[in-house]
Amino acid sequence: MKKIHVASIVLAFSLSACGGSSSSTSTSATPNNPQSTATAEGFWSGTTNTGRSISGLVLDDGTTWFIYTSATNNQLIAGAIEGNGVSNNGSFTSTNSVDFNLEGAGVRTATVSASYTPKQTLTGTVSYPSAGNLTFTSTYDASYETTPNLALLVGNYSGVSAVKAGTEAGVASVDANGNFQSTGTSGCKSSGTISPHKKGNVYNLTLQYGPSPCATPGGTVTGVVFYQATTSQLFGLAINATRDNGLIFLGKKI
Repeated sequence: MKKIHVASIVLAFSLSACGGSSSSTSTSATPNNPQSTATAEGFWSGTTNTGRSISGLVLDDGTTWFIYTSATNNQLIAGAIEGNGVSNNGSFTSTNSVDFNLEGAGVRTATVSASYTPKQTLTGTVSYPSAGNLTFTSTYDASYETTPNLALLVGNYSGVSAVKAGTEAGVASVDANGNFQSTGTSGCKSSGTISPHKKGNVYNLTLQYGPSPCATPGGTVTGVVFYQATTSQLFGLAINATRDNGLIFLGKKI
């Protein structure tokens, strides 16, 4: 893998539809389990005070997964934020978030404080111990309320992934049982499983890296997968158990 100097993963689909836009959900339009009307749960998409685009989700258990773009180019992914938060009467707080930054800042701890109107808006601040604050505003994406369809993901993908050590192009595949296989240009092989999350239009991901030349031989990461049917693109976010390394993956079906 090559060392990351700048944000190097091209964001080829609209951040406003990271989970599949409302117009694309006809391919998986079965009503999902009723979503909470009192929490910050859902897909969210918006912008930061520094001109970045930000998009991601809050799961039913309060787990958060967000991606953000470069401040100078909204077609480049600059990092991802993962954490666990609590919704309470219009206030959402995560005190254990981790920012996996691809612009040279590395892995940073963060606190997220936000206010929300269920299924409408989520507005808040990401605070870093030694790097100031980042504010954001976002709106709800109703595609979260459709049922995930594993059959849509089946196929082969060409894409790029990033871990702390760098980025790498490669190919991946998903079969009808949700088995995931990937091979990078370095020869690094990984395998895992994808399965529909119990609630929301999102999938669970567990991935294990093979031996060297993988940057983290034998390591395991867990996270989530989004799929956008209109562009046939798969996007994955995952983190390891110690939360000091993660994975960002973007692939297009071939």
